[in-house]
Amino acid sequence: MQNRTNDEKYNATVEKKSVSKQAKLIASGATGIVETLIFHPLDTIARRLIKNTDRLPFSAVMTDFKNQKNALFQVVFKEASDQGWKARYTSLLPGIRFGVVHKMMERTHSFGLQPVLSGKIKEHYGSSHGVFIEGFAGAILGGSQFVYLPLDSIKTQCQLASLKSNSKITFAKAVNESGMKLYAGSLTYITRTSISAFTLFSASAMVKQKVFKLKNPSDATTSQTFAASTIGALAAVTVTNPLNVIKTRIQAEKGAKSGWTIFKNTLMKEGPTAFGKGIIPLQVTIAPRLIFTMTVSDIVAKEVDKMLVKIKSR
Repeated sequence: MQNRTNDEKYNATVEKKSVSKQAKLIASGATGIVETLIFHPLDTIARRLIKNTDRLPFSAVMTDFKNQKNALFQVVFKEASDQGWKARYTSLLPGIRFGVVHKMMERTHSFGLQPVLSGKIKEHYGSSHGVFIEGFAGAILGGSQFVYLPLDSIKTQCQLASLKSNSKITFAKAVNESGMKLYAGSLTYITRTSISAFTLFSASAMVKQKVFKLKNPSDATTSQTFAASTIGALAAVTVTNPLNVIKTRIQAEKGAKSGWTIFKNTLMKEGPTAFGKGIIPLQVTIAPRLIFTMTVSDIVAKEVDKMLVKIKSR
């Protein structure tokens, strides 16, 4: 009973110190937009590598780069592989308009609401299992992000389509042609995002609690948040990469094949190493994106909170 009382006092203190819910939501959404504008090209590279079912001669590329790079460039840059670097860069931008909207909604949903949900759980059940609660709240919100899956599916189709046909892809046309198939791979998506979010938030919370000895995660400095999110992001990307391979290929097939079918075909044709495809580009893209969002949204939320307080005080 005494522990319960202490937890309630602790949670009340945390609530007073925390920035407002509105500030968290605004900061998370804004950070999601900036995140997409920065990292979309690398995301496209990762998805095109994952989509490719051929065994890319990476070892040959390293030893005979001049003769082998063309095959890799054709996968990454498609029709622009033999053009200048400006055209190659532009070839990595398809789907960015859908990506911006998707990421804004997704980050607002997960990063904006996760602190709120974890705080509510701690109010009812205490904070003695804070690391698990942080991860559990993240997993719930991560899995429920599947409602935005159509935007992600259309974005992926744009990234993987030929550059000529890409301009013809619109939201209305995609919905009309695919309908509920835009939700293809929902189970894989829910599993992946739940595991990823649980790993991200629990690992970050563990670093703050065990390494930096913080009782209140919101007390973390910018450098501490950066360090904690780095560990969490790298762990999340590594754990969920096999599911990301399956999800991307489901979307590339426009729902024609189930996740289980793609898993079996991939394993038989390419071997278990295929589930590691794209992991380096994803570590270079998704991990920094998560680190960027967790760190920058925390900074922006505090500044937005100050602005909202000033506005309310007028």
